[in-house]
Amino acid sequence: MNLSTKSKIAAAGVLSKGIRMGRNFFGLDNDAVFKRNNIRWQLDLAQGIDFAIFLQGGFEPSTIRSYKNHVGRGSVVLDIGANIGAHTLPLASLVGDTGKVIAFEPTDYAFTKLMKNLELNPELSVRTIPVQAMLAANPGQAKPDSIPSSWSLEREAHRDVHPVHGGTFQALKRAIVLKLDDWYQLNPLERLDFVKIDVDGYEIDVLEGGVNLFSIHSPVIMMEFAPYLFEERGRSFSELLQMLKDLDYQCRMISGSEVLLDSSLLRHIPKGGSINVILRKR
Repeated sequence: MNLSTKSKIAAAGVLSKGIRMGRNFFGLDNDAVFKRNNIRWQLDLAQGIDFAIFLQGGFEPSTIRSYKNHVGRGSVVLDIGANIGAHTLPLASLVGDTGKVIAFEPTDYAFTKLMKNLELNPELSVRTIPVQAMLAANPGQAKPDSIPSSWSLEREAHRDVHPVHGGTFQALKRAIVLKLDDWYQLNPLERLDFVKIDVDGYEIDVLEGGVNLFSIHSPVIMMEFAPYLFEERGRSFSELLQMLKDLDYQCRMISGSEVLLDSSLLRHIPKGGSINVILRKR
């Protein structure tokens, strides 16, 4: 069943509360280091992404499993919207000691947690380059004061949340605004195999700022589609789809079935929710 993000968070909140109460009864800490699928994580079980890793072994496990079809030893990967490293570290596991993952995350909260999780996994840290930056269409683009980058499971504790998906807004004080093609010019890549993009409505900005990179390397892209997030930024989901078509990408569901980059996609996406898709050049 496809649920909205808000519904998923509400359900996770009920389950998380029960587990945290049980751990408290036995004197166990709910903000601690846990090992899941050979990766060590600093997890706060009152946070949605953290709790998903604790409970399922990873955040969005079906998407993570699909990475094996596109990423292997020696691959070079960009993780755009890395958050706490929920996908960064599994990707770093796949690229091996000859590959590389460049992880872009703008918010102070998530980037701090990303750095902690990398510190807990030195063998993955050496093949990961973390960058605290917001990728934009141009370097002069205004940086918002905050964007959602955490999903608290203690809803009453937070008032500054997104009205639809319930994400808690976090500051970007230490982040730079960066155009992806400018970064690429300073950090040329011999190859680029895979790009994961999950930036909550800023996907068009990322693509506009990286047209040169995507044209030269033609990487496979995993992108989150959440149509409702574009209108609040004065953009549109159809604008994103057209840009992907202009870049000559085709779309598949994580399950492998091909879908068109047009309005028919909307029937696969729950209202107020999102899906992850795989994009390949024709």
